[in-house]
Amino acid sequence: MEKYLAHEKELADEFNVMRSDLEKAYADYQAKQGDLTPVLRQAAEKKIMDKERAVQERQQSIQQELQAFGEELNVPILDRIQKAIAIISERQKLSMVIDKTSTLYFAPDMDVTNVVAVELLRLEKEAK
Repeated sequence: MEKYLAHEKELADEFNVMRSDLEKAYADYQAKQGDLTPVLRQAAEKKIMDKERAVQERQQSIQQELQAFGEELNVPILDRIQKAIAIISERQKLSMVIDKTSTLYFAPDMDVTNVVAVELLRLEKEAK
C-alpha cells in the first residue's frame, strides 16, 4: 500500500505542476489579451488549448497507470490467497471453495474463512 500511495503522490505532484502551468498561462493570456494582435491572440489561445489537452490526456493516463500499478501490486497478494485456499482445500478434502458473498445460503460449519486467513498469515510470515 505504501508503494501505491507513494506512486500516487508522485503522479499527483506531476499533474499539479502541469495544471499550475496551464492556470498561469491562462492568467497571463487574460492579463495581456487586450494588448495582443489577433494573430498573437490566436497563437496564445492555441497554446492554452494545447496545454489544456495535454493536462486532460495526462489525467487519463495517470488514472490508467494507477489502475495498472494497483493490479500489479495485487498479483502477489491474490496468488498467496489462492495458495492458502488450495492448502486448506486439500487438508480438509474440499472439492470447491465458494465466496460467501456470492452464495445465497451456506451452513456456517462449512465456512473456512478463518482457517484460510490463518494459513494466509502463515504464508505471509514465510514470505518475509
